[in-house]
Amino acid sequence: MQPSSTSSSDPRAALVSLAVCALAIVGADLTFRASALGISLRRESWYIVRPQLYTADARGADVVGIGDSRLGCSFNPFTLERFVEVERGERLRAWNAALPGAPPMAHLAWVRRALTHPHPPRMVILALSPYMFSSHLTRAPSREALTSMYRARDVPWILAAGGSPEDGLAALQADLFASFRVRPRLVEVLTDFAGLRETASVGDQGYEDHPQIDLPQQQRRAANRVQSYRGELLRANARFGSEQQGYFLESLRLLRDHHVTTVVLDSVSASQMDAVMGPDSIYPEHIAWVRAQAAAYGAHVVDGHRPPVLQDGDFCDVDHVSSFGAIRFTSWLTHEHLIAIMGGRRDARPAACSTVFDLDDESMPGWRREGSSMSSPITLAARRTQQVVAGYTGHGFLTTFPEGGGDVDRGRATSPPFVLTGDHVRVRLGGGGVPGLAVRVVVEGRSVAEASGRNDETLRDVELDVRAFRGRAATIVIDDEAAGGWGHLNVDDVAVCP
Repeated sequence: MQPSSTSSSDPRAALVSLAVCALAIVGADLTFRASALGISLRRESWYIVRPQLYTADARGADVVGIGDSRLGCSFNPFTLERFVEVERGERLRAWNAALPGAPPMAHLAWVRRALTHPHPPRMVILALSPYMFSSHLTRAPSREALTSMYRARDVPWILAAGGSPEDGLAALQADLFASFRVRPRLVEVLTDFAGLRETASVGDQGYEDHPQIDLPQQQRRAANRVQSYRGELLRANARFGSEQQGYFLESLRLLRDHHVTTVVLDSVSASQMDAVMGPDSIYPEHIAWVRAQAAAYGAHVVDGHRPPVLQDGDFCDVDHVSSFGAIRFTSWLTHEHLIAIMGGRRDARPAACSTVFDLDDESMPGWRREGSSMSSPITLAARRTQQVVAGYTGHGFLTTFPEGGGDVDRGRATSPPFVLTGDHVRVRLGGGGVPGLAVRVVVEGRSVAEASGRNDETLRDVELDVRAFRGRAATIVIDDEAAGGWGHLNVDDVAVCP
């Protein structure tokens, strides 16, 4: 009996079959990649479109904010740029690299992408929401970054963060096959006949405006959203600790090793959020652990949970702010924290100048105030509907811009008397330059020097010559008798200088 002639060819046949299958899979994926469906599914994913846009931006960014939608709403990169230019004399570029629902797994992918950009950042802000290390964090959405943002070269970092070999394999497959990258949505479209979604919005340098809503609507939305956080934050339902901790620590390590200044930000929330962030929640354990780890890696921590510049009316729900809220929050974050971390203000004012009124105290002790525009003029940041206000010192400044907008309020504020011990009075001044607006130095009831704004919200030093009145008593009078466009002043830090 002759031996079978097919036995020796079986391995070759198997290899041919495997090769044919592999070619078929690759061919199918290439076809899908180039198809209208494949292109549409990739374009509708924030997790794919935004990182690609950042990578394609040749200018990159000096400051990158990384977080979830809380940071996406609250971090206005253009406000940061303006403050740094005015207070430090630097022109830098900022990027809002936030994604909806993005946990530390997504943060690490962003960090890797930023560090490998031709123009890597000098500073990275890692914004953490209180639910990010909860055992009750929904697994599927929180892991979207694994297949959409990671690339084959990032697999070692997944493993270093404590990810499993299966996680690394998933990232590798997604990098090789476009269909795997959008698999959940592809299944929805093909099996559930779900329609395609709109192309993911990308904003400008990652930031998009969000409209203001009225307070009753904010309160309703906040109440509904707080209910969803009960499962993630209250100890009756969850415990502190999840796989996301390893990704956070790996981000801190990478940024430290690349000598990137790192700021860990506790994300913003409205007052209604306090119901799920007290002693019955995992939040105290969360924030204590975050602070300890940040300190261990040389990162700065900023408590942005309840910044003094935000009220519930600045929010669209319990943890997403409007565009006006974003200006106020980013102004506070930059002015009160980031400028100092960057090395402090570069103020040209001579050290010999003596500040007589810092205009930080809301009660304005000793001042006489008249008119509606002076009812509560001290603010910690720009008013709602006001443009970005930069250039103030200390914690606040005076503005006659009304809280509700419109520039219709009028008024006058007169300071307590002080002695002109120098030849000049310097005032940080911004706002309008229209008739009826003035900051005056008054001696014996007569205005001896005055100035107004330049139709620009930014406060800049204005020097008033008072040498002819040196040694005499004077008062500062801030007049707002203007109405309409630019009918307001921004005033801060009155000083007597040589």
